[in-house]
Parts: sequence; structure tokens; C-alpha cells
Amino acid sequence: MDPRLPAGARYRFLACWVRLYGSVAMEVFGHMQWAVDEGSGFYETELRQLSELLGMSADYRPVSG
Repeated sequence: MDPRLPAGARYRFLACWVRLYGSVAMEVFGHMQWAVDEGSGFYETELRQLSELLGMSADYRPVSG
């Protein structure tokens, strides 16, 4: 990561990466089974929240294919 980036930008990148990676890892290793039947809905919600946090469009739609 470029150290010239402002500390806030580095923090936001790291915070988003941790949430994204954590969501995927917890689903892959079955650590969310006690809370949700299927992790895809939770994951989609996380992606929408992260996109809003990053100032992206709130109507995020995943690319299919």
C-alpha cells in the first residue's frame, strides 16, 4: 500500500478488506451456520454496506456470469 495515501484512506481500505475477507472466510469454513441458513444474503448485504461506505452507488448489483 502506498504510504503517501492519507491515514484515513489506508484505514478505510483495511477496514473494508477485513470485513470482506472475514465474511468470505466465515462462510467458507461454516462459522455462520448457527446464525444464517445461507450466507449469500449476508454477503450481499455486506457488499452493499461496503459500497456505501466507499461512496459507491447504493444500488450495487453483482456481475453475473
